[in-house]
Amino acid sequence: MSALELALDAVKTALASIEGLDIHRNRDLPVKIAAGGFASLHDGESGEPEALLSPARWIYSHTADLVIAVERASPAARDAAFDALRAAIGAALVADRTLSGTVDWVEVQPGVIDTETPDGGNGIKAGSIPILLEFTADNPF
Repeated sequence: MSALELALDAVKTALASIEGLDIHRNRDLPVKIAAGGFASLHDGESGEPEALLSPARWIYSHTADLVIAVERASPAARDAAFDALRAAIGAALVADRTLSGTVDWVEVQPGVIDTETPDGGNGIKAGSIPILLEFTADNPF
């Protein structure tokens, strides 16, 4: 597995510790959201790595995108559930800033919040959270 794939897998594993969270990789928002919330980790982009010579190493600052959503009938319940989910995500990721040694540093960044209410359905509050992963790889791939 590549250093990037190991890092993304470690993020997903850390988030799987959140009770009731329905966590996926690269998945669209489902029609029905689990009571504990929905999260999908999207690959994101790395940008240009910094190259080190002797020995050859590449230092990456990769930003993955975590899409999250909760569904509740009332705006107050929706806001509370969304806030609790964001707090749980932050706590899960900062508990081990190296994600068991797969990265040099992980950082949760401020994201974007959106509120949608489908016709005849409960309201959905969704957002995306950028997750910065700093890691070193022994090849540029």
